[in-house]
Amino acid sequence: MCAGAMGTQTGGSLVRPASYCGIAALKPTFGRVPTEGIVPVSYHLDHPGPMARWVDDLADIMAVFPAGSRVTLDVLRDGRVVKIDVVLGERDLPADALERQ
Repeated sequence: MCAGAMGTQTGGSLVRPASYCGIAALKPTFGRVPTEGIVPVSYHLDHPGPMARWVDDLADIMAVFPAGSRVTLDVLRDGRVVKIDVVLGERDLPADALERQ
Protein backbone atom coordinates (compact mmCIF):
# COMPACT_ATOMS: atom_id res chain seq x y z
CA MET A 1 0.00 0.00 0.00
CA CYS A 2 1.06 3.59 -0.51
CA ALA A 3 0.49 6.64 1.69
CA GLY A 4 -1.33 8.43 -1.11
CA ALA A 5 -1.81 8.83 -4.82
CA MET A 6 -2.50 11.62 -7.27
CA GLY A 7 -5.56 11.64 -9.49
CA THR A 8 -7.50 14.11 -11.58
CA GLN A 9 -11.00 15.44 -11.26
CA THR A 10 -12.97 16.78 -14.15
CA GLY A 11 -16.43 15.59 -13.15
CA GLY A 12 -16.04 14.12 -9.67
CA SER A 13 -13.28 11.60 -10.34
CA LEU A 14 -11.45 12.33 -7.06
CA VAL A 15 -14.03 12.94 -4.38
CA ARG A 16 -16.70 10.46 -5.47
CA PRO A 17 -14.47 7.35 -5.63
CA ALA A 18 -12.87 8.41 -2.35
CA SER A 19 -16.24 8.59 -0.64
CA TYR A 20 -17.24 5.22 -2.05
CA CYS A 21 -14.01 3.60 -0.77
CA GLY A 22 -13.83 5.29 2.64
CA ILE A 23 -10.69 7.33 1.97
CA ALA A 24 -10.05 11.08 1.76
CA ALA A 25 -9.49 13.15 -1.38
CA LEU A 26 -8.85 16.82 -2.04
CA LYS A 27 -9.85 18.89 -5.04
CA PRO A 28 -7.46 21.84 -4.67
CA THR A 29 -7.99 25.34 -5.98
CA PHE A 30 -7.54 25.51 -9.76
CA GLY A 31 -3.85 25.98 -10.51
CA ARG A 32 -2.67 24.95 -7.02
CA VAL A 33 -1.25 21.67 -8.39
CA PRO A 34 0.50 21.75 -11.79
CA THR A 35 -1.31 20.09 -14.69
CA GLU A 36 1.89 19.52 -16.66
CA GLY A 37 2.05 15.94 -17.92
CA ILE A 38 -1.70 15.40 -17.66
CA VAL A 39 -3.71 14.76 -20.82
CA PRO A 40 -6.41 17.45 -20.65
CA VAL A 41 -10.07 16.51 -20.78
CA SER A 42 -11.23 20.08 -20.12
CA TYR A 43 -8.78 22.95 -19.65
CA HIS A 44 -11.13 24.74 -17.24
CA LEU A 45 -12.31 21.74 -15.21
CA ASP A 46 -9.23 19.51 -14.78
CA HIS A 47 -7.97 19.54 -11.19
CA PRO A 48 -5.16 17.21 -10.15
CA GLY A 49 -5.32 16.33 -6.49
CA PRO A 50 -4.31 13.75 -3.89
CA MET A 51 -6.14 10.75 -2.47
CA ALA A 52 -5.06 9.14 0.81
CA ARG A 53 -6.41 7.17 3.72
CA TRP A 54 -6.21 10.10 6.17
CA VAL A 55 -6.64 13.87 5.83
CA ASP A 56 -3.21 14.38 7.46
CA ASP A 57 -1.67 12.45 4.57
CA LEU A 58 -3.43 14.78 2.11
CA ALA A 59 -1.78 17.75 3.83
CA ASP A 60 1.62 16.07 3.58
CA ILE A 61 1.14 15.43 -0.14
CA MET A 62 0.01 19.03 -0.76
CA ALA A 63 3.08 20.33 1.13
CA VAL A 64 5.20 18.96 -1.74
CA PHE A 65 3.92 21.90 -3.82
CA PRO A 66 5.49 24.74 -1.79
CA ALA A 67 4.58 28.42 -1.78
CA GLY A 68 6.47 30.37 -4.38
CA SER A 69 6.42 27.51 -6.87
CA ARG A 70 6.10 28.64 -10.46
CA VAL A 71 3.39 26.76 -12.31
CA THR A 72 2.50 27.03 -15.99
CA LEU A 73 -1.20 26.66 -16.75
CA ASP A 74 -2.73 25.94 -20.14
CA VAL A 75 -5.79 28.15 -20.53
CA LEU A 76 -8.22 28.13 -23.44
CA ARG A 77 -8.74 31.67 -24.73
CA ASP A 78 -10.53 32.58 -27.94
CA GLY A 79 -10.29 29.01 -29.24
CA ARG A 80 -6.56 28.62 -28.65
CA VAL A 81 -4.42 27.42 -25.77
CA VAL A 82 -2.46 30.12 -23.96
CA LYS A 83 0.24 29.36 -21.38
CA ILE A 84 0.08 31.45 -18.20
CA ASP A 85 2.78 31.47 -15.49
CA VAL A 86 1.48 31.57 -11.92
CA VAL A 87 3.48 31.88 -8.70
CA LEU A 88 1.78 30.13 -5.79
CA GLY A 89 1.49 32.15 -2.59
CA GLU A 90 1.57 31.12 1.05
CA ARG A 91 -2.21 31.45 1.34
CA ASP A 92 -2.56 28.52 -1.07
CA LEU A 93 -0.90 26.11 1.37
CA PRO A 94 -2.55 24.06 4.13
CA ALA A 95 -2.52 25.98 7.43
CA ASP A 96 0.32 24.03 9.05
CA ALA A 97 2.40 23.28 5.95
CA LEU A 98 4.84 26.15 6.53
CA GLU A 99 5.47 24.96 10.09
CA ARG A 100 6.44 21.51 8.80
CA GLN A 101 8.94 22.79 6.19
